[in-house]
Amino acid sequence: MIRRCLALFVVGFLAWLVRDHASSDPGGAGMRAAFMLGFILLSSHLVGGIGERLGLPRITGYILTGILFGPYAVGLIGSEIREDLNIFEQMAYAFIGLAAGSELRLEALRKRARSVFSLILCTMVLVFVGVACATWAVHSRLPFVSDPSFFQVLGLCTLFGVIATARSPSSAIAIIRETQSRGPFTETLLGVTMAVDLLLLPLFYVALAMLKMSFGEGAGSGWRPLLILMAELLASILAGLFVGWLLSLYLRYRGPKLPLVLLGLCFFVYKLAVLAEAYVHEAHGIALHLEPLLICAAAGFACANLSPHGRGLSHSMDNVGLPVYVVFFTLAGAVLDMGAVGESLFVAGFLAVARGMAMWGGAGIAHRFAGDPPSFRRYGWMGFVTQAGLSIALAVQLGEVFPVWGGAVGSVLIAGIALNQIAGPVLFQRALDGVGESRRARKAAAAARRER
Repeated sequence: MIRRCLALFVVGFLAWLVRDHASSDPGGAGMRAAFMLGFILLSSHLVGGIGERLGLPRITGYILTGILFGPYAVGLIGSEIREDLNIFEQMAYAFIGLAAGSELRLEALRKRARSVFSLILCTMVLVFVGVACATWAVHSRLPFVSDPSFFQVLGLCTLFGVIATARSPSSAIAIIRETQSRGPFTETLLGVTMAVDLLLLPLFYVALAMLKMSFGEGAGSGWRPLLILMAELLASILAGLFVGWLLSLYLRYRGPKLPLVLLGLCFFVYKLAVLAEAYVHEAHGIALHLEPLLICAAAGFACANLSPHGRGLSHSMDNVGLPVYVVFFTLAGAVLDMGAVGESLFVAGFLAVARGMAMWGGAGIAHRFAGDPPSFRRYGWMGFVTQAGLSIALAVQLGEVFPVWGGAVGSVLIAGIALNQIAGPVLFQRALDGVGESRRARKAAAAARRER
């Protein structure tokens, strides 16, 4: 471990020298981006290894690397670096969607339908109510408007409750791949996580419309984004089904270099979304945003379930998944402002604890209703703690809609998300070990059987 720490220091010092030289060179942006990409891969590998020695999942190490070298600590991965590497981040987001979709099997989900639907309903309702009530209890400590009305506080509590229901498909699929987990528990949690994030967006815009109406901004300005969102979701799903059909054709005819083709496909989907958004805005004046993660999730789901050749998709993604996850979660960690976490630690911690307790209660009720094994009832809530990119994006949007106070309130939300993002992967790995579906748990069970 000491050698890894020394290596991390040397790598960080070299990165600082190269970044400083590239910043002073007008033509050094390309060199800076290439070097920093290599730095992220190497430093995250070192920190991930240190975390693994301490019993932490590697994804936690990647996130901690981003926090350590991000703009709020050492400062090596600043906003300009994230801008340079934005294309890799977006491609990684699309790749994670493709991986998540390929893991969702209709046959398995159909068998677990009662568990999936009960978990969606119970966890979303209890988390929404629990966090909304907790927000009401501490609303006087929030940097909100002075002397707010009843409906303004109610609208804010509703928005906090909706954002609290968000999960993290990207973190879930990364942990599942890292631990090589498989089984009914894994399939159920992944299916629930994907479904909840799909439901979250329309619920968020409904809550945002309520909050805007409480400030007298009218209902008209709130419902238009909701209708546009529905069009975005439908267009993204249809585009994903078409991409999945193309991918199934490639698999059918056994095209070469499938892992590299998958990376290229994710880049293509990202660029397609950008070009389509620009065209619709220029031609029709509508800000229609196609979501690369949803497109690729639909493509992976269609290919894995509607094509007899889709079984090899998941294995091919394992061959190129590691660097993608490293870059994505390191950059995600660089976004987390730990200073904001410290400033609003009491409120953020209180809301995070309220969310965790509500998640525990909701998952327990759902598993009991579905007749799941006791281990599911004990560990199920741990798979839903993590929050990530989508939650942060919604918190940031609060600052854009309400420029006077939204940014300060959004920082409290982001602080709570940061706590969930750090604790979530650890709890998820423990859950997979506890139910016996991780590689480590399967090896331990096999060793115990041999001893008997």
